[in-house]
Amino acid sequence: DQCLKDGQFKKVFEGQIRRSIDGPLYLHVLRINQVRIKEMTSDGPDREKLLATITTMRNHIQRRLNEAGDEPSHFEKVHWFAGYWNDVFHGVDDLRPIEGPGLETFYVASG
Repeated sequence: DQCLKDGQFKKVFEGQIRRSIDGPLYLHVLRINQVRIKEMTSDGPDREKLLATITTMRNHIQRRLNEAGDEPSHFEKVHWFAGYWNDVFHGVDDLRPIEGPGLETFYVASG
């Protein structure tokens, strides 16, 4: 939290640190792809390649969420990250949200 207040670090961390809906700060690791996809205005090969990469990420997260169903502590972490992914990429082209219990409200409520 101090990093966001200190002038020296504010420029370094601005836009890269987010506050979770449950309180703690976290590093916005999906930011680079979020910024890049929003900056690409044309439907060219670069945009298609990035969308394919983001879709692959989505599919891996979905698979991990499905696999974690019987491991509560692991499920909680993957579920949080799935909700974060849904929030970041909600409404981008035809990207499907990650599906699971409670996720349908996460990205709608925070988007």
